[in-house]
Amino acid sequence: MNYKHIPIAGMALLSVVVFSGCESNADKSNKLCITALDEYNAKNYKQSLDDYKKAIALDGSNGNAYEGKGSDEYNLNMKDSALADEFTALKLTPDLKNVRNWIGLIKLETGDYRGSLEYYNKSIEMGGSAKDYVGRGAAEYHLGDYDKAMQDETKALQMDPDIENVYYWRAQIKEAMGDFKGAIDDHMLSMDKAENKGMDYEGLASDEDNLGNLDKALEYINVAIAADTSLKNAYNWRGRIKQEMKDYTGSMNDYTMSLKIAANKGKDYEGRAVDEYYLKDYSSALADINLAIQSDGSLKQGQGWKDAIEKAMGGKK
Repeated sequence: MNYKHIPIAGMALLSVVVFSGCESNADKSNKLCITALDEYNAKNYKQSLDDYKKAIALDGSNGNAYEGKGSDEYNLNMKDSALADEFTALKLTPDLKNVRNWIGLIKLETGDYRGSLEYYNKSIEMGGSAKDYVGRGAAEYHLGDYDKAMQDETKALQMDPDIENVYYWRAQIKEAMGDFKGAIDDHMLSMDKAENKGMDYEGLASDEDNLGNLDKALEYINVAIAADTSLKNAYNWRGRIKQEMKDYTGSMNDYTMSLKIAANKGKDYEGRAVDEYYLKDYSSALADINLAIQSDGSLKQGQGWKDAIEKAMGGKK
């Protein structure tokens, strides 16, 4: 997900550097942090990162510098380093306003949902902000606590009607609760903010698919793929939709594309096996369903499809 930058707490305090005779290393470090923050806000993350590194070299106890370095690394998709730096910032300067939010966000995006929830809770205990409630709601969604997740997203909207990503997460929660029409409404509101268009179109495709509107679902998933080539699940979704429309060759091609991304190997192999079964390419279908079962033992229909394929082959294994 694309998150807009979060202003770094405490930087306003760096705008005044006290001179006492010669400039100290701590003063020089703080001045570099001001320069780095300007670069960060201009989205020049590499230059900002370089300046924060220089600031840390001058004063290794500068918590603001570590927090800023972590925020740059997050935006440069260096999430392991980002998380380590945010923890260092927290240790050096425990009262930094945004550091717990950063930790919650990074843990959310790396799949540590319980860890994410823990740090969003800590941030909220210290006063919290709308973005903390958005993040906590997202963590609760991933943990299957949909009622609490919806309460937190609603709280975020009450605190700040313009907060980023809230409509996207509300849509995801509503879809999980079976409210597909409500999810469509929220995806539309999210797209009005132009924050996550690819992901919103992917969500719309899923909702329309669940409502049985396959033509609309296919239209939306095509737009999603065109809008954001990094979407991990889009080709799997398009494969499913095409399969439901009985376009087995097109579906098979999309599952093959999805396998190259390696996001849903078990489901992709299973989907491609089903296409091959309907296209009467039973040998390929058997090979793929075996790979599906090996990749994901939790597939509910994997063994059933394997039995059907072997039966079509005349009992051959």
